[in-house]
Parts: sequence; structure tokens; C-alpha cells
Amino acid sequence: MRGGASIISAHLNVPPFATVHTTYTILPPQDTPQGVKALPASQVEDSANSSAATIVYAEFPSVYAEKSVTFRSNELASRCTGGITWVGPDEVVLGTGPSVTTTLDNKGNAWAVALAGPSWASGSSDIEASLTSPPFTSFLTAFNILSSRVTNP
Repeated sequence: MRGGASIISAHLNVPPFATVHTTYTILPPQDTPQGVKALPASQVEDSANSSAATIVYAEFPSVYAEKSVTFRSNELASRCTGGITWVGPDEVVLGTGPSVTTTLDNKGNAWAVALAGPSWASGSSDIEASLTSPPFTSFLTAFNILSSRVTNP
């Protein structure tokens, strides 16, 4: 994949026929810091189902390539009456519940999309990524669900 900027547009096909745009940049391959991130780190729950989603991305040293990693958020799971569905590469459902285990790629990276809902309670939740074998390294990040509000003036 080549790096560069791109534009995403969404068009409403019924009145008021609104159009919104956003941009994102794909970075070229590079070394990135070890840790775990939720992307986005905060999100407004949707007004229809009170649901939210984030991509949880972890990076470990490449010496742990192909090892198992567990993504876990008991707090996030307890905020949602509908639970969390974890989705991985190729839209494969990895599991449901407060945690899921997947495999690091050959560079020590792994990711999963946390889909939750309906009925979220707003607030901040810790998300952990942990190796399931020695040295059992764990990283922690936060994901904040904001209550429903107008986000596009």
C-alpha cells in the first residue's frame, strides 16, 4: 500500500441532500511505537442505537511475531447491554464478550474492531492488549464514549 492523502465523501440521498467530507492519510511503512491504541480514542454514540465502535491496534516487538495477544475491556463490556463483537481482518468475527484472542502478524502487530451496542453508557473505559505467553507484556489505552450530541454544525 502506498502512502498518501485521500478524501471520503458521504451523500444523503433524501432531503436535505447534505454532503460531508473528511480526509485521512495513509502513512508509508515505518517503525511505530510499541503499545495499544483505540482509533478513534473517543466517539459519540449513535443516536439510533446508542452504539459505538473503535479499532484496537497493538504493536509488540517483532521477536513476538505469530504469538497470541488478548484484547480485553471489562469496563467497555459492562457499559453495553448488547455486548462487544470483535471483528478482525477480512471481516472475520473473532468473538464476542469482554475479551478476544488473536495472533500477532509477522511484524508483531494485531488489530480488531470492537463493535458494541445497542445501549451503551457513556464514559471512559480501559482497553488492554496482553501477550498470552512469556514475557506476558501488557499495554493499556483508553476509549471514551461520549453521550449523543450534534456533531456536525
